[in-house]
Formats: sequence, structure tokens, C-alpha cells
Amino acid sequence: EIDRINNVVNELLKLGKPANLSLKSINVCQLLETVLELLHEPIKAKQIIITKSIDPDLALSVDSDKLKQVFLNLIQNAHQILPIGGSIHISASGIQESAKNYAKITIADNGPGLSEDQKEKLFTPFYTTKKDGIGLGLVISQEIIKEHGGRMEVNSKKDVGTEFTIYLPSNSFGV
Repeated sequence: EIDRINNVVNELLKLGKPANLSLKSINVCQLLETVLELLHEPIKAKQIIITKSIDPDLALSVDSDKLKQVFLNLIQNAHQILPIGGSIHISASGIQESAKNYAKITIADNGPGLSEDQKEKLFTPFYTTKKDGIGLGLVISQEIIKEHGGRMEVNSKKDVGTEFTIYLPSNSFGV
């Protein structure tokens, strides 16, 4: 219980800190592969099927540790909610929107989905749908994306699944 309280306090302290980003050019595909490798064992244990459609040359100037935290949180959340044999689809590509270049990164699962009420509360601090959750992971993830000048959207349908889409500004789509 003490570890859990320490975790909550540390997450709250991160929320209160101003952005101190250490920006460098990274390959999005490589970063996502690193995160998937970190989660390989729990994903394998639940026989979760991972499908990917990722531009191998998609690059961004970001704080790689913070973006890794976002990807880890979203993929881990999907893994935790899925039944044995569920699936996660990850896509990443460059798009143009309002004459600006963005990286569009989507993490979608075929889990139980969210009700409209749950969806509305999703980015509220301390709101969680997990038994052992503290309700800060998505709040912090959304803040990290905002710090990078991006946005995160969620689409979900009860009994169909949930999809998180991240849009991050990009000067170019190549490495």
C-alpha cells in the first residue's frame, strides 16, 4: 500500500511540473517497437494479437522518454482490458491537416469499449475503470501530448473496442 501511495504522489508531482522537454529526432516505428518489446511477456501470456501499420520512416522531434511513457500507458491499458486472444492494432503515418504536417498514431483494441459516461470522464484525474488503477495515466499522457503541441482523441463503442489517436506536429515525415 505504501508503494501505491508513493506512486500516486510521484504521478501528482509530474503533473504539477512545467514542461521540460528534451527534444530529439526519433523514429516512431523504432520507439513503438521498443515499447512492444517491453510488454512482450504480458502480451504473449494473454495471447494478444498485435497488428501494425507503421510508416518505417516516420520521424518526429520529441522527448522520446515522455512519448515512450504515453505509448507504454496506452498499449498497457489496452492489454489489461483485453480478454485472452484479444487484439491491438497500432498504426502510424504522416498526414496533412489544415496545411500542416502531423504524425497520426493510433492504438486500437477490440476490448469491451467504454460507455459515453466513462468516455466523458476518461481524462479526469483519479477516474479509473481498473480495479488497481489510480486514474492518472491518461491524464499524464494527454498532458505530455499537449506539451509537444499535439492532441489526443478517443473513440470508443461499448462491446466493440477503444481507439486512441495522437496527432503530433511534424516538420517532415522522413528520418
